[in-house]
Amino acid sequence: MNRNKFFILAVILMLLTGCERSAALPLPSNYVTGQDKASSPTQPPAVPQETRADADRLPEGISDDFMAFIKSEYGTDVYEKLIASFESDSNGSELWHKLTGCSLLVLKDLYSGVLSTPDTARSHRIWLKVSSDPNQVVLSFAGDLSFADGYANMSAYHTRGGIDSCILPNVKARMSAADIMMINNEFCYSRRGYPLPGKAFTFRADPAMVQNLHTLSVDLVSLANNHVYDYGPDALLDTLDTLSAAGIIPIVYSLGNFWFNSKTIPTGLVEATVTPYGLNKLQFIPCIQKNCTTDLIVSPDKKQSAIQFIQQLSPSVIINGEGIIHTLLN
Repeated sequence: MNRNKFFILAVILMLLTGCERSAALPLPSNYVTGQDKASSPTQPPAVPQETRADADRLPEGISDDFMAFIKSEYGTDVYEKLIASFESDSNGSELWHKLTGCSLLVLKDLYSGVLSTPDTARSHRIWLKVSSDPNQVVLSFAGDLSFADGYANMSAYHTRGGIDSCILPNVKARMSAADIMMINNEFCYSRRGYPLPGKAFTFRADPAMVQNLHTLSVDLVSLANNHVYDYGPDALLDTLDTLSAAGIIPIVYSLGNFWFNSKTIPTGLVEATVTPYGLNKLQFIPCIQKNCTTDLIVSPDKKQSAIQFIQQLSPSVIINGEGIIHTLLN
């Protein structure tokens, strides 16, 4: 049976509400839409007798019912190659993806029906997104962002006509090219609450400002910061509701300032390229926050200065001249 190969990255994300998974994948040709959910089969295929005969050769955690599903969906040739790999005392870890386009984890989720529709996946805390390359997923991370009025960056936002004049085009293009883009949401979205007593700086934005995240191609935001609770519990709950309504996933993470104030400081994106075999590349993309804009750094000298600045803040890694990040070996 011919099928579109697809690759899925299960990113384990610790959300405020518990562990969540986010997935990026080109959808298979027999993907079931929400409208077709009622007519979608819910029972696994019947196990042929010849498949049951192979059951004693299956590794732990692989059932004959599951292998019958593999045979019916991917064909006898794929099935037999996997069985042969089991006979050689292998669990076929890399072969699963090579033959089906899916990791074993994803195949099990497909078999169980967890990925049958976007709504079903979300009920299991899995978010589905199409990746631009079937063989890898690119994740990009940026630092602090604020849409709270009363500060220099938002004065520039209103004067210049919006976010497009603040996060400049070549930065936006880089953000848009990532399969999964994440920023730090250094404020709350709400019209309720009061500033916490004794706090010098408090940040609260109109919930309508959340649409800027779509303009910036943002998929995930971090709430792991000291300003999301600036206006108390009601504003925090409003923030969660606002992000949920906009389809933005909140998680726990921080990477310093990205577009936050009028100061001139080095900043950047961190891009992680992940293939079926693990992390392929981790790269720092130097940017500059200046005069309430954020732009890529193109000057070689300034780029090296920015990399050196980040290197000083990151003693546990080595960042080379291209921004490629390497962990230090003990």
